[in-house]
Amino acid sequence: MSESDPTDKVYLIHLIVSAGAESHTHLATDVERTQFMGIECLKGTLRPGKESHFMAGRVMYFPVDKIVFITEYDSHAAYQEAVKRHYEERSM
Repeated sequence: MSESDPTDKVYLIHLIVSAGAESHTHLATDVERTQFMGIECLKGTLRPGKESHFMAGRVMYFPVDKIVFITEYDSHAAYQEAVKRHYEERSM
């Protein structure tokens, strides 16, 4: 898979970052399970909303024990369409 290929599967990874209700989501491609510094992680290439974002294209490690759930999309375009539908439905 190539990080620039718009047909690659993308994964929206939902993480808990504190004991409270604080959470973050990250959009990543090329996701695989690995260990990083002895911690079980998912490794992926970050696909933020803006390609000009300073983290775009960087490899990220997501600790498995912090992941709440993962949503898989067939492509970045499918993800964008789902977001668009979500906001259209909320505006009705």
